[in-house]
Amino acid sequence: MRTRLVLLVLACVATLSGTAGVAGAAGTPVATPQPEVSALLAKAVATMSAVTSYRFVLTYEDGKTTIYRQINMEKAEGAVQRPDRFQATVEAKLGPVTVDVDIVSVEGRVWVQVAGVEEEVGINEDVARVLLDPTAILIGAAASIRQPVMVGDEQIDGITATRIAGVADPSDLGVGAENPLLTTAGPLPVELTITDDGHIVGLWLDGALIRADSEDVVRRMDLSAFDQPVQIEAPA
Repeated sequence: MRTRLVLLVLACVATLSGTAGVAGAAGTPVATPQPEVSALLAKAVATMSAVTSYRFVLTYEDGKTTIYRQINMEKAEGAVQRPDRFQATVEAKLGPVTVDVDIVSVEGRVWVQVAGVEEEVGINEDVARVLLDPTAILIGAAASIRQPVMVGDEQIDGITATRIAGVADPSDLGVGAENPLLTTAGPLPVELTITDDGHIVGLWLDGALIRADSEDVVRRMDLSAFDQPVQIEAPA
């Protein structure tokens, strides 16, 4: 449903862009003056660049990411302590079996523990950083989103947040244009949910970002607890 909405928005952008206060039938996106959209995106870039910590939940609406051999990530929940620490518990599939994978990264080093597996598991550390320390992706999406249009507001814990839809190139999403992990896919539909104070509390991305993703991957990231105390230490 969200995919159809984003594609509808993008198809209407050429007609609606720059026209303030144009409203259609119920549920139809409303065109908003471009300066307002640009100002909110710029505020999000500045705000997220200054954030020191946050918590996140990464959910796959479709598809998967292969993080090690036959271990496919389907959900993750964790925290980021900037500039160089994150931790997450990943819900993954090993064949038909669901397994929990604990991942901790401190100062560039990554530790991995798969529940019930004694052998050392050496997942691609760059994959872990890209997906489980999503700060660069969030900032990149806000800074590089093309054809942005507001598609609505929502209340999150009593705070108003604005949804902005558009498209973004994978190379602009913090992975690095020359990174061998990067997929060769074209622009991806993206949606950002941004509070009035500039915090990105939601990111929705349709399509493979890195080569470890399945082609049909659609993921959602929800963020909270900005600048709240987080203590991430290396395992003993």
